[in-house]
Order: sequence, then structure tokens, then C-alpha cells
Amino acid sequence: MAQRIYVVTHNGARRLVRASTPAVARSHVAKSTIQVEVASPDDTFELARAGVAVEETASTPVQKELGE
Repeated sequence: MAQRIYVVTHNGARRLVRASTPAVARSHVAKSTIQVEVASPDDTFELARAGVAVEETASTPVQKELGE
């Protein structure tokens, strides 16, 4: 697949990233600044108690849970 150079702006900083798609360029930058993990029951309880709401994504899940 052909690659292009994209300008990715994050927190005001602009970076040049060679990637096959804008999504790949964005993911490359995001993985160095964002951490994602499955919430434990304790995480869910503590954050909900602190008033953090669960956010819904607009897209459908890529992977279905077992039994779905």
C-alpha cells in the first residue's frame, strides 16, 4: 500500500508521520500518549462514584464478546 506523509497535531504540537492512512498516522501518535486497558470492577466503581460517566462510541465494536 502506498504511504504518504501526514501532519498530526496533538496538544498544539505538529508531527510528520509517514503512514498508509490518516488513521494509522493518528494511532501512531496516540499510542505514545494514550494508555487503554480494560476497566476492572474496582476502576468502574471508583470512577462512577467520582462522577465519571461511561462514554458511548459512535461506531460498532470491531470484536464481539464471547457468546454474542
